Amino acid sequence: MKFKKVMGIIALLSIVIVSGCGQELKSVNIKQEADTNNLEDNQETKGSTKDKIGSTTILYKKEFSTEKPELSNFKKGISFDLSDYAKDFFMQDIADKIVNNMEAIVQHNEKKFKENMLDDGSIEFNMDWFGYKYEDGVKFEFKDVNEITYDEDVKRIQIIVTFLRNIKDKEVEQGTMTYSLLKDKVSGQWLIATMDGN
Repeated sequence: MKFKKVMGIIALLSIVIVSGCGQELKSVNIKQEADTNNLEDNQETKGSTKDKIGSTTILYKKEFSTEKPELSNFKKGISFDLSDYAKDFFMQDIADKIVNNMEAIVQHNEKKFKENMLDDGSIEFNMDWFGYKYEDGVKFEFKDVNEITYDEDVKRIQIIVTFLRNIKDKEVEQGTMTYSLLKDKVSGQWLIATMDGN
């Protein structure tokens, strides 16, 4: 980021020297500084495909809430629109598959839960979580999107969401679910390979 800023200033100075527009430089520098400050503020919660760590491209990142969830604020269902995050590698059909799975968890619908899984091994692996976290009187709310990334090395898309688990209207616990999607070799579709919830 600093390298780009320095290069931008050098380029701007070159133009000013050639054109003799010294007065205009001051206003351009003020605007550039304001734009840089706004960009840095926005990157705290929203990334872009320019944000990379190694082979991982970060489309979106938000800090996890450390506040203890309140039972009185619990709302069964999905409290965000995943379509709002659909862009670049995170296409609408992928968002739809994740939403379908979250709805299946909220409804505790086993048939729907198995849809959009990569293969039988994925179904078997993910069914363990489906059964482990559920009992009579348990309700789920998917509360926040925390991260959407793509790892080029392993060709994997990951979506991390925060969920709340209401246990018999007596207590609420908070957890995260990491959806990992791989491309099916036959159909070419992105499908749910693993779900890692805690």
